[in-house]
Amino acid sequence: FGYSDEDAFAVGLTCGGVLDILVTPVRDGTPERAVFQAALSAATSGGTAALARVVSGPAEMLGRALLVRPDGTHEGGLGGPADLDRTAAAEAR
Repeated sequence: FGYSDEDAFAVGLTCGGVLDILVTPVRDGTPERAVFQAALSAATSGGTAALARVVSGPAEMLGRALLVRPDGTHEGGLGGPADLDRTAAAEAR
């Protein structure tokens, strides 16, 4: 991904820096598909939600997702101990 000096303000990199982009294919068999659908539904309806994703760590947790709504309810899971989802949900609120 690249941008010109004139575009730096548009992407929020006024002091330089790096922008990482995470691309996640979502196919029929994707375990987190329901979480992504719920996130898309919240976004398209003007709702509010936070999506937490595991992008590094133990292989069995990579790609796991947790959607947190403003009322504290959540969908999905990060694949770790139960308190990990609770902590992530609390931080997301």
